[in-house]
This record gives sequence, structure tokens and C-alpha cells, in this order.
Amino acid sequence: MDHALRAQYCSLRQWEGDNLTLYETTQGVSATQKGIASVLNIPQENVRVISKYLGGGFGCKALLRSQLVKLNAL
Repeated sequence: MDHALRAQYCSLRQWEGDNLTLYETTQGVSATQKGIASVLNIPQENVRVISKYLGGGFGCKALLRSQLVKLNAL
């Protein structure tokens, strides 16, 4: 029997001028904010990360996901 995650990942972003609001299923709100700001080369205070309903992350949602970084770099 293999371990399989059932947790869903979801991201939604909204730009308002130079400010980004990111709705993300993450346990690492601060790390996500810092990572996205770094990738986009914008001030960290211009990135707002909201994680309302996480579900059971069990640690797998604690790190910044590479898919999220790639999508926000577009």
C-alpha cells in the first residue's frame, strides 16, 4: 500500500496595481509571501497571502510549491 495525499491544492491571485493578493492553501503564509515577492522582484509588503481553509495538510503544505512560483512568474 502506498501513501497518497488527498489534500487539494488551489491558488487564486489578484493584482491591484503593484499589489498582489494571493489566496493559497498553505501552512506557510509568511514563507509563501517572502518567496513570491522574491521571485517577482517586488517588495514583500506588496504581497498579501490569505489561507482561509486549509484542510489536512499534514506538513505537505508547509513549503512554497514550485508550481505556485512558476504560475506567478508568468
